[in-house]
Amino acid sequence: MRDCRCRTAVSRLIILQGFRRHPSRGIASTGETMLSRFAFLRNGALAAAFAVLMAPGAASAHAMLHSSDPGDGATLNSSPRALHLMFTEECRVTSLRLLDEAGKERQIRREGGREAASHATATVPSSLPPGAYRIEWRAMGGDGHVMSGAVRFAVTSSR
Repeated sequence: MRDCRCRTAVSRLIILQGFRRHPSRGIASTGETMLSRFAFLRNGALAAAFAVLMAPGAASAHAMLHSSDPGDGATLNSSPRALHLMFTEECRVTSLRLLDEAGKERQIRREGGREAASHATATVPSSLPPGAYRIEWRAMGGDGHVMSGAVRFAVTSSR
């Protein structure tokens, strides 16, 4: 019984000093342990890279803004009557705001509901004065991924 306790104490001492027991070779140094950990991490990284390369559709499956009207960076001669956002796939637009250059939110009226669609439209009920504007949007894709962005445009004269 006492012999068993001594072996356990010796094993603990060996582990605390940076050595581990190998079933067939006796005691192995920490260098061998580090090498096996490195090999494990290297093999895991290779497997992850292989999985990403073999499944490109899954890695790029998020909806993105395809186009907008007015377009990003556009300069308009008159105030737009409506704002249109077109996405690469169906998503649920959860927020749509129009801000002027001072950051003040301008009133817009959202068309349709908040169900998933590949486009979002909002009407501008009153004419926008000349200045810079920003459409801020936030949407959630079918996979739950949340994306957001902004479209900037300028109005040179009101309608």
